Amino acid sequence: MTELAITSRKSLLQRIEDMLGEYYMNVGKEVRGNFDRFATKAALGKPIYAKNVKIGKNIYNLPLNSDFFLFAPQFEPVFLAIKCFWQTKSGSAERKRPFDVLSAEAGPFQTIFVVDGTKISTGANTWLKGRVGNGKVYKVLNFQQFQHFYVTELSL
Repeated sequence: MTELAITSRKSLLQRIEDMLGEYYMNVGKEVRGNFDRFATKAALGKPIYAKNVKIGKNIYNLPLNSDFFLFAPQFEPVFLAIKCFWQTKSGSAERKRPFDVLSAEAGPFQTIFVVDGTKISTGANTWLKGRVGNGKVYKVLNFQQFQHFYVTELSL
């Protein structure tokens, strides 16, 4: 895999998708964001992923989507949601994270938050990491930490 700089949320998502594609089969076209179709594919017992899967309801009782959703039969928990955030300017973007975290905590699956960029405040990062283990927040990682976690845990 060619190392490309991450300069935006779009490039962060692409890098994660490239990594997932090395070990997991992309079933996105077959499931079209529908969890029930994803679960049917997962029943085959092979590592799979899809983008933008509706995995439940958020705290406003609207659809809760993941950026990526994995079935990792070699890992516990076997289903993992991944939400990605990119922040390069100070401002309101990080103020939206509590909504995302509370929605993940209310949702049915363990969630990994990949948070990167240059302007994440220390307070926001500390709060996010403090949510790990409270309900469904499984990990809060930057991209480099996610790469290591993927290689050592998810791609075995």
